[in-house]
Amino acid sequence: MNKYKFKHELNETMTKKQNYIVQYVGFKTTLESFEFIKRWTPFANVFKNTGIISINLYQVQDNENLNFISRNIWDDKTYFQNFPSGIAGAGHGDGIFVTQLGGYWIESSQLESQKVMKLVFLTTEAANATQIERLSCSNNSPYKQMLDIFPTTQSNFPNQINCTHLKQM
Repeated sequence: MNKYKFKHELNETMTKKQNYIVQYVGFKTTLESFEFIKRWTPFANVFKNTGIISINLYQVQDNENLNFISRNIWDDKTYFQNFPSGIAGAGHGDGIFVTQLGGYWIESSQLESQKVMKLVFLTTEAANATQIERLSCSNNSPYKQMLDIFPTTQSNFPNQINCTHLKQM
């Protein structure tokens, strides 16, 4: 049995496994969006060369913890080759703090980016018809589930992240 299969068999979300993973990375900085994009783009290009299918950068509105969020689409094999534990490391540098919000199973019909996103990251599972629920692809993620709330839906989840699209790579 190979290492890749073994990791997935240990994952309790196996019943929700898809062929793709959406990874969310948050950024906190005092930089304006044009300066942040200038510094972020070379970093994103490095990851694009490791096999990310698409990278979409969003600006976060009215959030004290994040200014930007990246929505990265991977095929599951490439994701786990790059992050065997199921989650990348956090870090900081050059006035930018990076928060790993986790990787989540995503269906192939949901790979396209949206102009506007409303996201919620939960430590427990919740279900509601006004959003798409995605389970974490790893038990090492700080969040068990994330909600992708339909943009036209009025919602009042605590810690909801509202964002608008800035750039695609």
